[in-house]
Amino acid sequence: MILRPLARLSALSLLALLVLPAGAALSPARADLFTVSDVHLDATADSVTAARDKAMAEGQVEAVRELWERLVAPDTRALIPPLSAAELSDYYVQSMRVSGEQTSPNRYIADLTVQFRADQVRQFLRSNNIPYAETQSRPILVLPLYGGGGSATLWAGDNPWLAAWQRYGSDHRLVPVVAPLGDLEDIASVDAGLAEAGDPDAFSQMARRYDAGDVLVSRASLSGDPAAGNATLRIANRRYPGGQGPAQSSEESVTQQQGESLKAMLARAAAGLTDSLQGNWLDQNQLRYDQQAQLEALVPVNSLDELVEVQRRLGQLAAVRDHYTLSVTRTAAEIGLVYYGDPMQLQRALSQVDLALEQIGVAAPGQPAWQIRLTRAALQIDSAPLGGDGSLETLPGSQLDSQPSGQLDGQPSSQPQSPPGSGAAPAATEGGAASTVRPLTDASGRPVQVPAQ
Repeated sequence: MILRPLARLSALSLLALLVLPAGAALSPARADLFTVSDVHLDATADSVTAARDKAMAEGQVEAVRELWERLVAPDTRALIPPLSAAELSDYYVQSMRVSGEQTSPNRYIADLTVQFRADQVRQFLRSNNIPYAETQSRPILVLPLYGGGGSATLWAGDNPWLAAWQRYGSDHRLVPVVAPLGDLEDIASVDAGLAEAGDPDAFSQMARRYDAGDVLVSRASLSGDPAAGNATLRIANRRYPGGQGPAQSSEESVTQQQGESLKAMLARAAAGLTDSLQGNWLDQNQLRYDQQAQLEALVPVNSLDELVEVQRRLGQLAAVRDHYTLSVTRTAAEIGLVYYGDPMQLQRALSQVDLALEQIGVAAPGQPAWQIRLTRAALQIDSAPLGGDGSLETLPGSQLDSQPSGQLDGQPSSQPQSPPGSGAAPAATEGGAASTVRPLTDASGRPVQVPAQ
């Protein structure tokens, strides 16, 4: 059978295939979580048209399976109701594009990228009571050392462990893992000795370069003979939160499979370690919509622009159902949040957008015991922490949130009938049920115009 590159298939024009417009850009971070790329298609049927239809249907089902692996913890995936290709195409797929098309009279081969409708996917999971995670971690920078004893290498010599990580991609996952380029700037910043010692200055410099949060030193030692098929890879990992100590340590062992090359074995080890990082993050950051709480916090700011920036970042987080302003002065604001999960989950979610949630002493009765501030990474300054005199002017009672602090028991508002497969329960809208983000106001209660982002 001879396959040829696809030139023009006018007979296939009846297929309703949405193609992303040229130059279209997905917004980074969260939007990319709902895009699944590189789904390989290979189908045979009585005609190329039928083969393509079959491949597209199978590809959408495979894409949503990969999406569930990305968003839902392993022990919960079995609870997800199955979705047919027709349901996916009608309700959940926003666009598709193909590349590398090849055809024969009865075979179709291509690679598929599927962009799902984020709102519909969230609605489907919520209405079926499926906890999922949408908070994306800051990238983890991996520094792969190769070799045992005192002979470990990072840049110098042959380091197939580094090469394996450089080939591996995880940009669209909840925990992106990035490998260094190994260029002159990297070589000047850190070497194998500094990586082994966990040097905080070297790690901070590398983390800044790659916009990473944590640094993972992963040392792989090979025993046995890969050519004979009896190799074992022992991997010792030390993860430095924020590039600083103390490190979190773990170890694992990977045994060579029958017929597996060393290159494939290292690739499998890198994928397995990444999957472990994803699983831990999923367990800690699943959004449970039956767990809602309210929190009031002080936001010390130097300008209105900083307050607007805090609100913009809060709006990026799926864990924050609602946020609103209670009072504003020139030096500080008091805001309220309605969020899903517990304070630790909220703190982790905020940290991913460079917002720090800190518990503070109550300066006066009625003032919040929490503070939310832009971190220095967000402000890109080296000055002392922001602050104000804590004097807040309370807005009229009609502008305050009527919900008391503590646990919320409000339920999602009713919605139009859900698409097939979304369960019997009505789903919450994007951002949460009955969610109203109040406009930014000044101390007198007058609306403040927020510049378009």
